Amino acid sequence: MPVLEKTFMKESEETAADAAMVLKCELAGQTLRMFGTLRMRTTGTSMLPAVWPGDTLRVERAGIEQLSENDIALYTRDGRLFAHRLISIARHPENPTVITQGDAMLRPDKPVSSGELLGRVTHLVHAGIESEPPKVLSFGERLMAHLARRSQWAIRLFVFLHTQRRTPRERIALCQN
Repeated sequence: MPVLEKTFMKESEETAADAAMVLKCELAGQTLRMFGTLRMRTTGTSMLPAVWPGDTLRVERAGIEQLSENDIALYTRDGRLFAHRLISIARHPENPTVITQGDAMLRPDKPVSSGELLGRVTHLVHAGIESEPPKVLSFGERLMAHLARRSQWAIRLFVFLHTQRRTPRERIALCQN
């Protein structure tokens, strides 16, 4: 197969994946707007150790006025969904915004406008147990987040060790999703 044809196929696959991601984000937003609640499975590591890849989040529609610091907010940006901890709120009458940051991220995100904000994470399901997301991390969790902020290797190690703690049935379910 010629190189140009391979390149085109790869680019078209990436474009299709990007389009699918954008559609998923739009669907999540529409679901929250219409029904007020959404359940979604996480894939990223930006909220380690509070939220692990494969955890399920229950999100309820919420505006900026309904949020408080340390809540986990769900928002959309550039065709992607983010669930990050709210670290500050700017309640300007004309342009209210919130500042969020993943627990395992070095820097805060760009301000989130009310148009990007979808809701607040009210519960998470981790290892089959549903609970409210932690507002404050324990000392050990803060240490893990600190290491994760500085090292992709640490993130990979934490996720690997975390998956080893799962039962064989949970591992199979993760591989199938």
